[in-house]
Amino acid sequence: MIEFKISRFDKDEMAHVCDMGDLEFVFDGERISTTSDSRLLNMVYLSVVELIYCLDKLSKGAKRCKFIAADSSFGLVFEQKKKQSIFCLGRRNLGPFSWVKF
Repeated sequence: MIEFKISRFDKDEMAHVCDMGDLEFVFDGERISTTSDSRLLNMVYLSVVELIYCLDKLSKGAKRCKFIAADSSFGLVFEQKKKQSIFCLGRRNLGPFSWVKF
């Protein structure tokens, strides 16, 4: 199972498209997060749009998609092999994960 969490810093303020915050991915219990380094801080709402676009490309048959969080040094590579996805962070590979369509 894959979980995706978003947090923004100014939780008490009205939301804005350029809000800065953190992203967290949990892949079968293994956690990848932008909280470990301040240079990975990103514009969370713009990053979510890019993530959805990337995953949509994969669901339509693309073999590879690189996700870079907006205004950040954080990135993941999504690869699809035989209807299963592998997520890469640097040299770490997580997966494979099967696609589930809703």
